[in-house]
Amino acid sequence: MGDVFPRVRLAAAQIASVYMDREATIEKTCRFIEEAADHGAKIIGFPEFHISGPPFWYFTKLTNPFLEEEGRRFRAIVREGIEVPSPATDRLCQAARAAHMYVVCGINERDRHSLGTLYNAQLFINPAGDILGVHRKLQPTIIEKLIYGRGDGSHLHVFPTEYGELGGLLCGEHANSLAKFCLIARGEKIHVAGWPAFPCNLFPALQRESVLFRVRQHAHEGKLFLISSTGYMDQATIDALCDTPEEKARIIDGGGCTAIIGPNGEFRAGPKEDGEGILYADADFEDVVEAKWTHDILGNYGRYDVLSLNYNPERLTPLRYTTSAAASRSSEQLIDLEELRSRIQTLEQQLEAKHQELQATW
Repeated sequence: MGDVFPRVRLAAAQIASVYMDREATIEKTCRFIEEAADHGAKIIGFPEFHISGPPFWYFTKLTNPFLEEEGRRFRAIVREGIEVPSPATDRLCQAARAAHMYVVCGINERDRHSLGTLYNAQLFINPAGDILGVHRKLQPTIIEKLIYGRGDGSHLHVFPTEYGELGGLLCGEHANSLAKFCLIARGEKIHVAGWPAFPCNLFPALQRESVLFRVRQHAHEGKLFLISSTGYMDQATIDALCDTPEEKARIIDGGGCTAIIGPNGEFRAGPKEDGEGILYADADFEDVVEAKWTHDILGNYGRYDVLSLNYNPERLTPLRYTTSAAASRSSEQLIDLEELRSRIQTLEQQLEAKHQELQATW
């Protein structure tokens, strides 16, 4: 009969953070995970910045947010950030284990070694409740540059699962062709795209169309299934971001465009614009096989003799240790290399002498 390819139910959460309240947001997230499990989902994606909200005060403030105001807001977002691992991640891991589900969740990750550094990140958890890893956004976008550090190649992951390799990117990274191709080239078959909410009066009207275009393009190019999860701007978030009636009047709640995309770039669920909730779609990986019959840039449609990508998986660190033992080993290796060169030169001379001897004999 041949092989049977995997099938899995995917879930995309459109959800508002409990703004700048880590514990309440985690509790709400666990409820969504439980609800998705009740509907048979095995993989769920949550929005960018989900725990515990985006730094959108730059867009909402009518007055200059820097200095005292900026310091106050920054202290709050760091205080409500998540270290990995920590008791906060333990609660998410417990929810994933209870639901037997892969969970991919946007977080404000706090660097445990540098108290004032945050990363815009995705947390990956498996059904056993283990942390698979964290993806840190490679390059913060626009106002994010004032808040977040940059990720590196060691945080650009593709994780093996029983359904296929699982990866993800955040927001503007979906405009980075090389980042997307890096995941495709490593076999990505399920992708989780995390986005914030895009209320139309804070963002250009075409922003949501741009989001949907980019996720459909990645699914179509990679012939993969894609969970695209956006945030939702509720009234409680607006109240937390704004200090005056004039500021609150500038924002309309909403801003979602959550969807699940198939391997030909088609909508399998959504897009969902209004309200919070979860979208579901069943992924049959035989559909991937059929889609790749036309274009498989990882295989039959790739031309790596002409075009290829350099990828540096090294983790960036501010400190590298150099020891005398390491220096000694380097010296020994250098001596061994010189000895090898000398032996090769001697062999070459012996071969040349033998060659001349044979020529004289003939």
